[in-house]
Amino acid sequence: MAAAAVVGRLPTLIFVNKIDRVGARGDDLVAYVARLVTPHVVPLGVVGGLGTPAAEFIAYGLGDPGFQAALAAVLAEHDDAVLADLVEDVTPPPARLRSALQAQTAAALVYPLVFGCALSGAGVAALADGIRRLLPPAPAPEDRLRGRVFAIERGAGGTRSPTSARTVGTWARASASPSTAASPTAGSVASAAKSARCTW
Repeated sequence: MAAAAVVGRLPTLIFVNKIDRVGARGDDLVAYVARLVTPHVVPLGVVGGLGTPAAEFIAYGLGDPGFQAALAAVLAEHDDAVLADLVEDVTPPPARLRSALQAQTAAALVYPLVFGCALSGAGVAALADGIRRLLPPAPAPEDRLRGRVFAIERGAGGTRSPTSARTVGTWARASASPSTAASPTAGSVASAAKSARCTW
């Protein structure tokens, strides 16, 4: 799924689940993602107690010099101001790094990564914080409905009930009439609203 999001240039926060499992991977998994999915991955922390029930996500802080240097190196590929600082052997200030990370995540230029365990809750707070801070807000709703019907079921009396993936707009319930009873828009509609968002 992460690969599809990268190919589709969707703002994405990668969540690596099940860090409590035996055989769970940490730094080598980040290297794998960087090699095969995107070189612009930004791990936002490390795992403590990897592969044990006590596994936890330990988030980096922007005051951490090591994280600052690693983050700046990734962000500099798409930010001339950060690049200029690095050329002058200057570490960009935390505020600039935070702003650049937010902008580049929203533009699908970098992909922050959080480790965690959904069962124990490890990393979940960092995931939620990343979604709130790094992903762009949802666009304003449109009056015009757009989507795709991918299945139509026949009901009693010959009515048709389409199952649709709604992308934008809102559903308006239509009253069935003899002229619309056979139309894919009549009757009950089951919508599977999709979200491509999966961010710090």
